[in-house]
Amino acid sequence: MLTATWIADGALCLLLLGTLVMSIRLDRGLRLVRRDRSAFEALIGSLASATQAVSVGVQRLRSESERAAELIQRRSEEADRLATDLSFLIDRAERTGRRIEGALRDGAQADDSDGGAPVVGAAPHHSLAAVAEMVRGLATAKSGKRP
Repeated sequence: MLTATWIADGALCLLLLGTLVMSIRLDRGLRLVRRDRSAFEALIGSLASATQAVSVGVQRLRSESERAAELIQRRSEEADRLATDLSFLIDRAERTGRRIEGALRDGAQADDSDGGAPVVGAAPHHSLAAVAEMVRGLATAKSGKRP
């Protein structure tokens, strides 16, 4: 019976020794956690400030994008108005060009029927520059200004 008591006491000593070793390791781990806790709190604080800075940046970016969208919208509307004006001016220029071409053909036919010498520049096909010069001449004549 004495040996069973000694065996039980030995096992208890081994368990106590193991408990002591584990409590020392636990104490060291807790010290590390306590020491790193302040660093962790500082890290959380810097993360919070970075999150706040990102939030402000996103708000600024959103307002700038809205402002840019409004500017694009205004310029798009202005471009639409200018396209409409340009279309009107092109139609008007085409009508004026047809009138000038008709007047030139009528003048050339009248000169041919008179039997006179052909008028220089009265050919049925004119270059675009010549037609543009004629249009400018007509416009200045209508407005009363000299070219």
